[in-house]
Amino acid sequence: MVVSDSPDDIVLNAVKQGVRRVVAESVVEEDLVRAVRATAKKTAFLSESITPYLLDCLASRLPEHTSGTRKALDRLSHREHQVLRLLGKAWTNSEIASTLRISEATVRSHIYHIVTKLDLKTRTEAVLFGHHFTLATLGQARFT
Repeated sequence: MVVSDSPDDIVLNAVKQGVRRVVAESVVEEDLVRAVRATAKKTAFLSESITPYLLDCLASRLPEHTSGTRKALDRLSHREHQVLRLLGKAWTNSEIASTLRISEATVRSHIYHIVTKLDLKTRTEAVLFGHHFTLATLGQARFT
């Protein structure tokens, strides 16, 4: 599916109906080949510019910040906070590892601890959690 650069409810409704490859109009030349390859592999594909919109939609469905959540977040190490912040930006394990100069195995370990400490079920929930509870919500000092 090719969509405008200002995604709206059409994109969200398409995703709800099973569309798994969405390309932004402004990058169709760069992303169309990758979307076709994703189709062949039966994997999902989103143009990078669409990801924040969908994360915002999904994050709005998460429960509001509570003192219990704050206590859970306080149990995370400094590095786990860094990983959570990058997860919230929808970065891959490889991108996180490269940025933090750690191995992908270490990233996976941090994600496991984040999911466990925050009582989440999946990496996807950690991505949404990280996106929802941004630097503005938690205080920039905790994530730097």
